[in-house]
Amino acid sequence: MFGVHSNFVGSWHKFALDLLPELFAPQAAASRPAVDSEKGEFYRQIGQMKVEMDFLKKTNGQLD
Repeated sequence: MFGVHSNFVGSWHKFALDLLPELFAPQAAASRPAVDSEKGEFYRQIGQMKVEMDFLKKTNGQLD
């Protein structure tokens, strides 16, 4: 399915199941605020780039 070999899917599944307990461990929760702030920064940058692109389209007469 989707051109992915079943052995690859099986090994990925086993890998994911092995790491799930670590993902929900208390020490993993301590690093989440840093990830959330980084995610927020990416969304801010995406928004800024969208505004800039809309401005450039408008100034070049390429309104959608």
